[in-house]
Amino acid sequence: EGTFGDVEDWFDVEQHGCRVLPTVLLSMIREYFPRDPVDGSASYPPPFTDLGGPSFANMTNYPYPLEFVNLVGDSCDAEKAKRPGAFVDCYETHSPNMGPGSENDFPDYLDAGHGSPHFCTQDGKDADVSNDWCPYIFFGPNRGKYRHPHIAFSALEVFLANQAGVEGCGTTWDDNDGKYFPATPDTSAAFPKMEEVDGHPDDPEQPKLNKCGFIWPGDDGDKRKAVPGVFNIELYLTPTPPSRTRKLPKCKNGKARKLRTVQQMVESGQ
Repeated sequence: EGTFGDVEDWFDVEQHGCRVLPTVLLSMIREYFPRDPVDGSASYPPPFTDLGGPSFANMTNYPYPLEFVNLVGDSCDAEKAKRPGAFVDCYETHSPNMGPGSENDFPDYLDAGHGSPHFCTQDGKDADVSNDWCPYIFFGPNRGKYRHPHIAFSALEVFLANQAGVEGCGTTWDDNDGKYFPATPDTSAAFPKMEEVDGHPDDPEQPKLNKCGFIWPGDDGDKRKAVPGVFNIELYLTPTPPSRTRKLPKCKNGKARKLRTVQQMVESGQ
């Protein structure tokens, strides 16, 4: 508190609505996650460890509930090895059921431990299916639940805006987080074809596969969207001396195309 100035100065309703100003937010990020002084790189902890803020060791910070990540067994051990001393909330700890959760809890067709909060099939991962196309956790004691830091951050922003005396923000916390679907403008993404898992009619659908892999786009099409704005679609080149030539690629039939100067191309309208 006080490190980043007064909370009242974090907001500019006319410029940025009920959101914390980007300049303020970036200064906070750099305070807690500074760049490497040697190579300038920045590292951000994943939302399934306590490195991002909450402390399960001594509870000095509020224990923000971490996402239900798909890490279990060997994949969990490998993640812990990368972060010595950190708490990594793998399936064993985030989904205990009469004892620690285990890989035996997973439906047999899933790729247990591939990471992310999604749960894809083994065949799907072999076909390079994007994790984002697979369902969130749908088995075990936390089935049907969803945790992501951006939800908590949206709620925190509204709380801070209220503390700063900004009016009218109380109903906005979910405006950019799926309250209206599709959003305006439509930002929805195209999914591949999906299908029921054979022998598991009550489980969520997974990406459909054929001998070539997954099938994209799905039944909703590619969802191509118009991009409003003014764009430059022509380029004017200043005439250059005839000696300056540009080598053009060969035609499909293998015959070399005639070399033309930039000036010639400009004069011909190319």
